[in-house]
Amino acid sequence: MAYANKHGKSLPKVIDSEIGGSVKKALLALGKCSRWFAAGAQEEPASLTGLVSAWLALVYLVTPKGDYFAEKIKKSMEGAGTDDSALIRLISTQRGRYLKEIAAAYLTKYDKSLKQAISDECSGDYKRLLVAVIENQVENK
Repeated sequence: MAYANKHGKSLPKVIDSEIGGSVKKALLALGKCSRWFAAGAQEEPASLTGLVSAWLALVYLVTPKGDYFAEKIKKSMEGAGTDDSALIRLISTQRGRYLKEIAAAYLTKYDKSLKQAISDECSGDYKRLLVAVIENQVENK
């Protein structure tokens, strides 16, 4: 309401006319979620799942790729046992330049190289394969 009073147009209308794609959907969904919480609603709206998805999409868009995937990789290796399928997917689907960003972010955030973290968590051919990908894409060996 404050935006509309100041600028003569509602914020959702400006977002709708000026922004497109996933960012537009995420911002409009977040606006709905904000209004829902501001109204003090006690029940979850039927579209809460969509709002959560929109929020996660927005977080992904504004978080640097290296940081985002470094966190995902770290989470895949936390706790009792490694989430092997997640770790394989996260490492094998990255292009070289993104994997370099991820490795740099991992080192900065966790004070351990991505290669060392994988070496510590994995074993056998699985370990050798992931380490070889890191060496090839990050270290250019």
